[in-house]
Amino acid sequence: MGAVSGVSTTYNLVNYLGTLFKVTPDDTPLVTMMGGLRGWAPVNSKIFTWQTVDNTAAAQPAIVEAADPDYYERTRSEVSNCTQIFQYGVKIGYSQWGATDQLSSTAQTILGTQPIGNELTFQKMLTLERCKRDLEYSCIRGAYQYPTDNNTGRKMQGLENAISTNSVSLFTTIGTVTGANAGDLWTHGDAHGLVTGDEVQFSAVGTGGTGFAVDTPYWVIYVGSATFTLASSLANALAGTIKTMSADTVGTWTLVKSAKLAKGDVNKLLRTMYDAGAPFRQPVIFCNSFNKQVISDIYGYAPDSRNVGGVNINQIETDIGNLGIVIDRHIPASKLIVADMSILRLRAMPIPERGVLFFEETAKTGAYTSEQLYGELGLEYGYEAWHGIIKGSTTDEQS
Repeated sequence: MGAVSGVSTTYNLVNYLGTLFKVTPDDTPLVTMMGGLRGWAPVNSKIFTWQTVDNTAAAQPAIVEAADPDYYERTRSEVSNCTQIFQYGVKIGYSQWGATDQLSSTAQTILGTQPIGNELTFQKMLTLERCKRDLEYSCIRGAYQYPTDNNTGRKMQGLENAISTNSVSLFTTIGTVTGANAGDLWTHGDAHGLVTGDEVQFSAVGTGGTGFAVDTPYWVIYVGSATFTLASSLANALAGTIKTMSADTVGTWTLVKSAKLAKGDVNKLLRTMYDAGAPFRQPVIFCNSFNKQVISDIYGYAPDSRNVGGVNINQIETDIGNLGIVIDRHIPASKLIVADMSILRLRAMPIPERGVLFFEETAKTGAYTSEQLYGELGLEYGYEAWHGIIKGSTTDEQS
């Protein structure tokens, strides 16, 4: 499996027989809950804005009789995001488009039939699925980028980077470390206190240390009180399989240790959100597979009958309110996001005589058909303090 760069032919996109299984998940719960690819509101600019307004804190007035009022108005604040271009091309050679019954050299007719009757239609379907997955990823993890010229593409702000007020960190700072290419050894200036299997991340990196980056989990292999190596998975750490680096580190590399999500962490986030004014109209917890299982553990119960299977918690009841729980494979494994779905919506810029998300033919010079999928969409997330995020949770655990 893989990608064809450029025009597909009967040689680089061969046909096979039998049932076709699509192995890449195409679920996009956040986009779907916002109405899907048709659930957008129009905007006629690359940048779209919305407003926030607050009011004074509650207090007890002490006003004398016959007094004039205090004249007092509240200003509003503007929040903005941008539409991001989603553009994908498909080129199908005429021979590949027409030779639907031409099979690969190893295919045998007794194994089944060729399920792809029209290669162009099939590839356009996959392209649309890819676009929706990229939109889901961008709405969650997008880092804002609005360039001043056309040398750089626009990027929308996603929830992960938009949320700043209500953020709970589970990280414990280990401190500054240095990495040496020789032996792939990491050194702490003092006793690091780590043991084999501890999950860590870099909160800041300098240069060098090729192969290591921020916001990425690694697992410790203990070497000495001030030294250790790192592995790319818990299984590798327990097996002693080291993740190598091709150059010594330069500058400041800061290491932090993750912690397993606990009920108190969720309570703290919800309490922080409430104190910041979150209305909890339609709050939903979005998390990856590991934290979904953790939530089921900490909010579940042991059934009376052991014949009953595992506990799958889809909603929790808290002192602040009830929250739905959605598993989303695009949420970083070490994070958990609480989003108020009542204020989230997609914004899209319609293109005259085309629409919002559309296929159209593109220019060509050879014996092939070519089309592109094009659209400009962004996320309106309302007041960021109505959402919340937990960072630094572990993504795996020792049995």
